[in-house]
This record gives sequence, C-alpha cells and structure tokens, in this order.
Amino acid sequence: MKLKPKNKLIEHFSQIEDPRMERTKRHKLIDILTIAILAVICEAEVIAIDSKTLRQSYDSGDSKAAIHSCQCLGNGQPFGAGTM
Repeated sequence: MKLKPKNKLIEHFSQIEDPRMERTKRHKLIDILTIAILAVICEAEVIAIDSKTLRQSYDSGDSKAAIHSCQCLGNGQPFGAGTM
C-alpha cells in the first residue's frame, strides 16, 4: 500500500501532541514548529529567552517590585543576562 504524500506542514505535524499546559499556550504548536523549520532552512541563529520572577521578592511594605531575571541563549551559548 502506497501512502499519499502530505503537501502541507499542518497535515504532516497534526499527529504531534502538544505537551504544554493549556494555561501556558500563547501560540499554536504548528506556528512554533513552522518558525523553527524555516529558521533551520534559512540557517538562522536560534535564540532562546528564559525569564523568571524570584518568589517572595516583592516587598509590599516598601512597595518594591519583585525581582525579575532574564537570560538569552544563542545556539546554546549565553550572550546576555540581566536582572530587573
């Protein structure tokens, strides 16, 4: 039995289960996969941004904001970090 070729990315990747929690989904999985594939085709540098908020760092007595940190990675190598 010969399989019919799939002509669209959405058809090809429709079988992939999205492992993310519903409340954390800001973008469709197919959109993320498409951008990643196009970036590889174009030999683009992959940049990942990871941000966190330090728990219990908000000071309500002094009205000081919570501490936020951000780290940027390009091709697995850190190239920027900051704390706000």
